[in-house]
Amino acid sequence: MNTMTRYGRYPALLILSLILIITVTNLQAAVIRNSDGSVAALNAVTDGLWSDPLSWGGAVPSDGEVVEIPAGITIMLDT
Repeated sequence: MNTMTRYGRYPALLILSLILIITVTNLQAAVIRNSDGSVAALNAVTDGLWSDPLSWGGAVPSDGEVVEIPAGITIMLDT
């Protein structure tokens, strides 16, 4: 019996899934430090306005708070 007929596409999907898992687990996140050695207190999680809590995962940054806006995310300053 042909393996492809018996199991469908599951073997191929399994192999692709394993490759993806191995690739993702080998990625390392860079920690961005400020000149004083501190790290960002808040990270932007989605495009949006600076004043929108959803842009920051639920809390708007306070005055003077260090934030990080990852590549690919756009935060617009309120006017």
